[in-house]
Amino acid sequence: MKITRIFESKGHELVHSPIAYVLSLLFTGVWMITILVGPLLYRLPEKFSYLADIYYVIFNYTCHQIPSRCYWLFGYQMPVCVRCLGIYLGAFLGLALYPVIKNVRSLEFPSKWWLLACFGPIGIDGIAQVLHLYPSPHWLRLLTGALCGGIAMFYVVPGLNDVVRIINKENNLF
Repeated sequence: MKITRIFESKGHELVHSPIAYVLSLLFTGVWMITILVGPLLYRLPEKFSYLADIYYVIFNYTCHQIPSRCYWLFGYQMPVCVRCLGIYLGAFLGLALYPVIKNVRSLEFPSKWWLLACFGPIGIDGIAQVLHLYPSPHWLRLLTGALCGGIAMFYVVPGLNDVVRIINKENNLF
């Protein structure tokens, strides 16, 4: 059994252009680099410290930034927690592996059971944290986040492909 049979069946519809996949991969790659830049901003001369402050305020809108739940790089806190970092890293790796597993122009979504595999572990770990059932170690936060981000891309790309298909049908752009 080929690995592609996990996610798609024969005879599925394809969009003409892989633009949704390419833009998604580019965006997540830039986002990952942007996350890594934060701690480096604090290494700039003192007169540029305001750049790091602005940077962390912006990322505060995407993550709680609780210091005990973040990795530290060069002695400075990363702008996102370990779980968020896992989601973003998983999304990037999921997109990087996407062409190996599935056609990047496919409109077909994976089975609903993959959604459970995607959100189940991160949901269980997150709820356990809210209920104070156990302390979640960084490796578990990173792993559940990466699993969620990686699998989610197999729903995001077909969804974006469908948007491209609709736009192309109306405007013939791609």
